[in-house]
Amino acid sequence: MKKKLLFIAIGVFLQQSGIAQKAYSTVKDIDTLLLNPAYDTNMLFTQPVLKQYIYSQINKLSGTNIKEGKIASKSVSVDEKSVTFNVAGKKDRFYYQPTFSVSAESGFAEIFSNKNYQRTYTIGSNFQYFLGNNSINYTDAYATSLHNRMKLKRAFYEKLEKEEQYKRMNALIQDYIAAYKEDIDLYNIMDSDELLDYTQLDKLDKKKLEARAKIDAIVRQMVHMKIIKTGDKYGNYYDLCQATLGTIDSLRPKKDSMKAQLENAYLAYQDSLQLSSKIGHGIRWITASAKYNSNFQELLTDTTKTKPSKYYNEYATLKLGFNYLKNRVNTDKLYVSCNGNFSSIRNFKPGNKKTTNFISNSTLGGVPVENIDSTISYYTTIPSRAYALSCDLNLTYFFTRRKFGVDLGITAGVNDPLDNNINARVGIYLPFTMGDNNIYIEPILKFNKLFSSAGNEFLKDNLTFGFNISVALPDFLK
Repeated sequence: MKKKLLFIAIGVFLQQSGIAQKAYSTVKDIDTLLLNPAYDTNMLFTQPVLKQYIYSQINKLSGTNIKEGKIASKSVSVDEKSVTFNVAGKKDRFYYQPTFSVSAESGFAEIFSNKNYQRTYTIGSNFQYFLGNNSINYTDAYATSLHNRMKLKRAFYEKLEKEEQYKRMNALIQDYIAAYKEDIDLYNIMDSDELLDYTQLDKLDKKKLEARAKIDAIVRQMVHMKIIKTGDKYGNYYDLCQATLGTIDSLRPKKDSMKAQLENAYLAYQDSLQLSSKIGHGIRWITASAKYNSNFQELLTDTTKTKPSKYYNEYATLKLGFNYLKNRVNTDKLYVSCNGNFSSIRNFKPGNKKTTNFISNSTLGGVPVENIDSTISYYTTIPSRAYALSCDLNLTYFFTRRKFGVDLGITAGVNDPLDNNINARVGIYLPFTMGDNNIYIEPILKFNKLFSSAGNEFLKDNLTFGFNISVALPDFLK
C-alpha cells in the first residue's frame, strides 16, 4: 500500500469536553470531507477533529515536560524541591501558559516552613508555537474504510434520523397523551361517588396499572431519545406526568431543538469514528519562556551591625527550545526536546558564606554563662551577576503497550553559581490514566555537578534521588 504523508497547518485545540457531550465538527465539515469534489480527498479527518486529535496526543505527555511548560495545559507539578502551577490560553497555533512556582534549595518541606531564606519565587509565562509541517501517516485503504463508515452513517442520518425519528417522536408524544388521559380518567372514576358497582374495582385497578406501565415505558423511551431529561423530582406521580406534558408542549413549536439534538448525536458519532482511529503522527513545536525570579539572601556588609538584613536577589530566566513528538501505532511514542537557557542570577556561591553565632550572657547559680541564641550564615558582599548559559537535551520514550516510559536528560552549561554546570537525569514514568486525564509519578535519579572542579563526595554531592508528580487540570478534578 502506498503511504501518504499529509502536511497540515494546525493549532492545538484545547477543548477537552467528552465527545458524547459536544461535537467538534459541523454538518458542513462532514459534508466537505466526504462529498465536496474540490476538497483535498487525501485529508483523513475534518479540521476540528484533526486539532482535537493532535491535542489529545500531546496531552499524553506530562511529568517534567508539563512542569517546564513544553505542553500547553493547565497543571500542577511537584518534585523534591518545588511546586509549580500552570494555566493555559491559546490563539490559533500560539499558546501561552502563565506559570508560578516556589522552590526551596534544601527540599520541598522547606517551602512551607517559616524560613524565608533560600526559597525562590518564580512567576512568568511559557509559550508554545506549533509549526505547520506536522504529519499524519495512513494508507489509502484505511482512509477509504473510515470514510465509507462515515458515509454510511451520513446516509442513515439523512434517511432515518431526520425523517423517521421525527415520526417516532410524534408517535411517542401521542401515545403518552393517550395513556396519560386514560390513567387520569380511570383515577377520576375510582375517586368519584358515581361508581356504584364495587365488583368492577379489580378490573379498573388492572387497567390503571396497565396505563401507568405504558406511561413508564414511553417516558423511558423519551428519556433515551432526549425528549425529556432524567433526574426530575416531583411530589407525586401526577406531578411528573404534568411536568412531562409541559416539556412536550414546550418542544412542539420548537422543532429546531429536537433537530439540534439529533444533529449533535450524528456529529458526535462521526467525530468518535475519527478520534478512534489508530494512526501514526509526528508533531513539531517551538517552546519559549520568560520568568522573573526572586529569593532572599542574608547580607551583612556593615560591620557595626550585629545582625544581617534581607537582600532581595532578583534575576530573569529565559528559554528557547524545539520539540518533536513521534507516535507509532500501538508500539511506542518518542518525545525529544532541545533547549537553550539563560539566567541573569547573581553569583551567590554557598562556599562564600560566613557563619556567626549570636550570643547572649546570663548567669546560672551565680556563674556567668554564654548562650548561643542563633546561628546565621550570611554574605558580606553583593556579588556580580553570573549570566549563566546552558543547553539541555531531553528524551522521553513511551512503551505504549506496557504503559510506562523512560525519561533521559542532560544539561551542559557555564557560570552556574552552584557549580552544577553539567548534570543529567534518568527517570521512569509510571502513568495512572483516567479517561483522557493522566497522573504521572516519576522516580528520578539525578547526577549533579558532574566533572566539577570542587572536591565532591559522589554519594553526597553528585547523586540525588528525587521524584516528580504531575496532574493535568482541571479535567482531573471532574
